[in-house]
Amino acid sequence: MFLLVGLLLSGCTAQDKEKEPASNDAAEQNYEAEAEQDLNQEDSSQISVASILDRASSISSSTYDVVTKTADGKEQTVKVWWKGDKMRGETTIDMNGQSLSGVYILDREEEKSYAYMPQQNRAISMAYAKTKKELGDDPKSQSSEIKSKDFEVVAEEVWNDKDCVVVKYVSESGNETRTWIWKEYGLPVRFVSTSSQGETVTEIRNIEFTNISDTKFELPEGVQVIDIPTGVSL
Repeated sequence: MFLLVGLLLSGCTAQDKEKEPASNDAAEQNYEAEAEQDLNQEDSSQISVASILDRASSISSSTYDVVTKTADGKEQTVKVWWKGDKMRGETTIDMNGQSLSGVYILDREEEKSYAYMPQQNRAISMAYAKTKKELGDDPKSQSSEIKSKDFEVVAEEVWNDKDCVVVKYVSESGNETRTWIWKEYGLPVRFVSTSSQGETVTEIRNIEFTNISDTKFELPEGVQVIDIPTGVSL
């Protein structure tokens, strides 16, 4: 904040002395106007980012890869299909020394979710919250969540050929998080979360905006579905 200091010259005549209080009033008004302008400029970054995030509201479906690298160096990629309240994620799961394909299907409206193993032709009916943790929120929900946070704009830069604004905030887990928001579509495309264990980096890559068939979010016919009782963890 820059302070304006009014320098008043004392006059030699009585008329000048009578005008001095008016000059002080003018200086005070100028100071207040400048201070208000500075505050408005400070808030403009928040307004600008909020308007960028609003652009995500026009998106209804997309496919993308979620690439996560944890502080211990482990990396996982999940291919995600998202349409409205439904999501599907495909990844590779290590089980007993074997690499198996794993599919997560989630329906937010119905609060239903499944973990499907194609090689075994079996699916497990899982708690909605657990599957959501595996896939994360859909892009539109992520944009809305960021908008509600007390964030700070820290940079503007190009990442993965996308013009982004970078914001910083404290996540629900208490970790400092920096997020790269794609200006064109208002979508977060990169997260860097810092904790006592180090940095976890999550990147959204290979984004495509396309219509997706509803069958993509359904289990194939003939799949054996196993229900897991409430309270039982896997």
